[in-house]
Amino acid sequence: MQKAMSQRLVAHSDFTCDLRAYPPTAKRLPCTANIFIPMEKEMINRNIELSAEFSRFLFDHPEFEEKIPLGAEIIFLPEFDPELKTLNLDLGKKLETSGERVVYIKIQRLNPRPLSRIEGISLESASRR
Repeated sequence: MQKAMSQRLVAHSDFTCDLRAYPPTAKRLPCTANIFIPMEKEMINRNIELSAEFSRFLFDHPEFEEKIPLGAEIIFLPEFDPELKTLNLDLGKKLETSGERVVYIKIQRLNPRPLSRIEGISLESASRR
């Protein structure tokens, strides 16, 4: 199941950009193309972080992944980030208009990232001989 899940995540996490300024034959281009202004890169990085957190969530909750239609584009709607939510919602509407199957994932909040999950650690010094 994890292999299938990771294959679907790769398909869903491909964040692509609309190329209105380019020839009509080029509809979308992967965002790794280094043609973006800093604000767009910031939004891409925020979506990458959400994608990574969502991947972790799916590994802990595989039943949620089963609800996502195969081949659907996943659009994150972070309630805690209105700017990114608006950008992603616009992207989702464009995808819907072009006939793509879209699933919106509403995220209420992200918990603070733990620095380490280690508990109960101790250090024992080796004696010098």
